[in-house]
Amino acid sequence: MGFAARLWKQLLGRLASLRRVPEIVAEMWQTSRILVLVSLGLRLALATFPPLTLWVSKLIIDLVIQIHGSHDGSWARVWEMLTVEFGLIALTDVLTRIAGYTDARLSDIFLHKLNVRILEHTSQFDLEVLETSSFQDQLERARSQISTQLAVLNSVAQLIQIGVGLIALLAGVAFYAPWLVILQLVTLVPLAFVEMHYASVTHKMHRKRTPVRRTMEYLMSLSTTSGSAKEVKAFRLGRHLVSEYDRLGEQFKAENADLSRKRNTVGSLLTTLGSAAFYVGYAYLVWKAGRGIISIGTLFFLGGSFQRTKWQMQEIFATLSRTLDQSMHMGDVFEFFRMQPCKRRYARRLSVQQPITRGFEFREVSFAYAGSSNHALHRISFSIEPGETVAIVGENGAGKTTLTKLLARLYEPTEGSILLDGVDLRDYDMESLQKAISVVFQDFVRYEMTAGLNIGFGDLLSRDDIGRLDVAARAGLAMPIINRLPNGYQQLLGKRFDGGVELSGGEWQKLALSRACMRDAQLLILDEPSASLDPKNEFLLIEHFAELTAGKMAVLISHRLPTVRIAHKIIVLEHGKLVEQGSHEDLMATGGSYFSMFQLQASGYQEHFAFARRNGIVEF
Repeated sequence: MGFAARLWKQLLGRLASLRRVPEIVAEMWQTSRILVLVSLGLRLALATFPPLTLWVSKLIIDLVIQIHGSHDGSWARVWEMLTVEFGLIALTDVLTRIAGYTDARLSDIFLHKLNVRILEHTSQFDLEVLETSSFQDQLERARSQISTQLAVLNSVAQLIQIGVGLIALLAGVAFYAPWLVILQLVTLVPLAFVEMHYASVTHKMHRKRTPVRRTMEYLMSLSTTSGSAKEVKAFRLGRHLVSEYDRLGEQFKAENADLSRKRNTVGSLLTTLGSAAFYVGYAYLVWKAGRGIISIGTLFFLGGSFQRTKWQMQEIFATLSRTLDQSMHMGDVFEFFRMQPCKRRYARRLSVQQPITRGFEFREVSFAYAGSSNHALHRISFSIEPGETVAIVGENGAGKTTLTKLLARLYEPTEGSILLDGVDLRDYDMESLQKAISVVFQDFVRYEMTAGLNIGFGDLLSRDDIGRLDVAARAGLAMPIINRLPNGYQQLLGKRFDGGVELSGGEWQKLALSRACMRDAQLLILDEPSASLDPKNEFLLIEHFAELTAGKMAVLISHRLPTVRIAHKIIVLEHGKLVEQGSHEDLMATGGSYFSMFQLQASGYQEHFAFARRNGIVEF
């Protein structure tokens, strides 16, 4: 396929991207109809002022030459025309400022609305989808291109404004010399095609770079945020991270420079040819004025119109190319909005009973992450009865946290079913179900907000209820922390913002536990609740946990096996499979996997566990 044919094919493909413009125009119209109408009206008015100003200038020049040549005539008409010209220029300045204010207001409202829409749309997706790299790539493209929505509308508005003015100017030029209009079109069309070609190349390169841009953002985050700073410093990773970021950035720069060099070389050549054509036409007008065929005022009008139409044609083609390019980017945002959450297979929207009577039951539950052929959990079956505490133990990667996410319905089983009071979890209303379950994950969030919000987020409707906050803080062992903070519940936490107070890992964990206790849940899930605690506080937490879960269902994940002895039932996972279940005493009596793990941990605290270190080698 030849170069011209490829350009034509690309042009048709890019013109097709304009089909998205009506969607964004409709959304802008819903944002503020009055501002849209005012903006459009101002642009149409401003489009007519340049040709009118040129025409008035032509009349002034001809009047002055006439008076000078005949040494007779009134200057009153000249002063009138000068007043009109001044009025046009002054009105242009005023309307331009009003249009700028209108566009800025419309921009703020529209961009805010679009950002809110992205947040709302993201919140509809399940955790399993949110965790995939493909979703994160799509989200990053949508976020990075959000300003493109407004840019497209501004470009379309500019096309309308320039187009109206161009038509008026071309009508004047065509009246005297229609061939000049054809000359301009012939010289500018090739430039437009080339610009469209390179804009298409730029868009494809931008999409291809998405994963690399996310990598650079991650490297920037590791290098600059307080959460990772201590380890980056301790392991002296700073120079390595900078080097990696610089390497990727240099790669971007090289690609950009190569593309820009090619684009500007071809563009400069075609622009020079267009300028040469302009001056050939302008020289012809000068010759006609010198022969008396046209007046000096007409020469000024045609020369100014010709120069302005040349600029406006270039601007129209450039704006059209930019609009088409932006429309392609705009597709990234609409592509994100077209992504739909997976529909729940049941969703009878039942309400969870108060209280739960039969508890939860896993029936042959298997789960595989999206894009993986291996099961993270395989044919798991067990039950959690009312008032029962169940502990889940196993090595890292055994599937413990995945199991709790299924229980909280953050994931959907790949196979099998999870029942609550004999009914599939998928038949329950999500809001009702999640109100009945409270979770503290091992990687809980440290909200760098007030201490009150860190607890109150467990029940948003009661976040300002001091009585509820006090109860939750005591239940989560966080009340001593609150009493010690200078501003109590109003104290800002973390180092991200001025005035924030940093907490220890154990203190943050107590706030997370308090947040879970803020919700009057019938099932409490704790994932490694004592991971950041010292032995004394761990012992206190175990005692407190037994009191806290009295009469409730609870699920406890812990690598510290003495902690799980308080459980009524212990579930042992290995490589995603349930290998043992029973009480501590039953499992110790069977001498299986749990017995081996418990003995291995216990031996570290017994006298017969001894080792010698000789010549750098540990011997047991």
